[in-house]
Amino acid sequence: MTNQNDTIDALILSTATGEWVKINVIIAAVFDAPEFAGLDCSAQDVAARLYILVDNGQLAVQGNMRRWREGEVKKI
Repeated sequence: MTNQNDTIDALILSTATGEWVKINVIIAAVFDAPEFAGLDCSAQDVAARLYILVDNGQLAVQGNMRRWREGEVKKI
């Protein structure tokens, strides 16, 4: 699972920018990435990795990150 998590983390970080982006946009972009093909995970799994990246200080968040259409993230 770690390899899968590393792939998801890399996709999230490559999608995030220095500008605020809605969480649902990040999750949709991860699902659309060619590297995502073949991974066995759900949108909730991607969101869980996103929450970990916020907790680890790699992404900043504004708004309620549990409400994907309202919360936004950006690279720190």
